[in-house]
Formats: sequence, C-alpha cells, structure tokens
Amino acid sequence: IVYLNPTELWDLRKFGGEALYYDDDLEFVRACTIPKGGAASLFKGDIFHKVSMVSWETEFSRNAATFFFDKK
Repeated sequence: IVYLNPTELWDLRKFGGEALYYDDDLEFVRACTIPKGGAASLFKGDIFHKVSMVSWETEFSRNAATFFFDKK
C-alpha cells in the first residue's frame, strides 16, 4: 500500500484510515499503518487486514495505491 494523501493536509491525530493487521486467530491487531502521505506498507497478502473508518471530520478522501506481487 502506498499512501498518497498530502502530508500537510492529513491530520494523523483525528482523521483515521489506518490499515490494521491481525494475528492468525483474529484476536488482536498485531500491527497498524498510519496513512501518512509518501509512506508505504509492504506485507504478505495472506495476513488478514482491513482499513479503519475515516473520521467524519475529514474533508477529503483517504487515497492509496495498492499493488500485488507474485513470488513466481
């Protein structure tokens, strides 16, 4: 995931939109990525993950580009 939000506009304290990565039993979040512009998150696609809700205070969309790589 590559985050495309302008860093100077995305308030990390209140806008939300984090990517959450769960343990194998879906009992707890083992990692979290903040959608800071210019940042990227690389992880195995078989890890259960989801995006948290973006706050109603956000005045624009959370933008990201997602890429899939095949090891073959």
